[in-house]
Amino acid sequence: MDLNISEKRAIITGGSKGIGREIAITLAKEGVDIVICARGKEDIEKTVTQIRSETSANVFGISGDLKIKSECDRIMDFALEKLGGVDILICSANQPGGGTFFSLEEKDWVDHMDIKFMSSIYCAKKAIPDMQKRQWGRVILISGMGARTYRPFAIDNGPVCAALSNFGKQLANQVVGDGICVNVILPGITNTPRRQERMKTTAKLDNKSIEDIEEKELNAIPTGRFIQPSEVADLTAFLCSNRAASIIGQNIAIDGGASEAVFY
Repeated sequence: MDLNISEKRAIITGGSKGIGREIAITLAKEGVDIVICARGKEDIEKTVTQIRSETSANVFGISGDLKIKSECDRIMDFALEKLGGVDILICSANQPGGGTFFSLEEKDWVDHMDIKFMSSIYCAKKAIPDMQKRQWGRVILISGMGARTYRPFAIDNGPVCAALSNFGKQLANQVVGDGICVNVILPGITNTPRRQERMKTTAKLDNKSIEDIEEKELNAIPTGRFIQPSEVADLTAFLCSNRAASIIGQNIAIDGGASEAVFY
């Protein structure tokens, strides 16, 4: 399937690891020019080097702390300058996090909200006016199934994901008239470095082994396996194309059938 998104320009937050990294690679293989941002310079350099070796896309990286608005502005200004504009914004920044109501400090809640939710608002504020000039754009917010489910050892994840999911719908209806499609993806338990960190936290809080936690999580997924980052990336690429032009303001789960609720 030809997605016809070559020569588009994308900014990907949290683009050096996990889901964000896979999205960057997938879009670059479709001919999209890329700017990735994250906190770790070394991981950014590795991802940029890999994409340049595997594709002909123009790719740039920049490090920064997305919890801080001025850093988001600096990153977005860098990306707009390097790419000459932006057609696609992917908000995939996250943090390992995890904990119970009693184990988390106030700062943990604020940091999680800032890096996942508020950074998406800051980046969208910068990207959307440029999309409006061309009457075409795509904004994909990477939320999580925590928005719909109870996770006793990641209690901070649900409220933050729920906020991002709701924001995606609100934003979508405000910009659809400008040719901009906004959607939210809710990955289930995905095989990323963040999953490994979260499993360590869960095992410690639940006084169980990491192997026990992994077995329990796998048993809760009908497919019997964790989601692969490439599966989320493929869905993202499709939503970035004109083939998905009528999919607007949706929260799309990709969880291996783990959710038992019915959504109409």
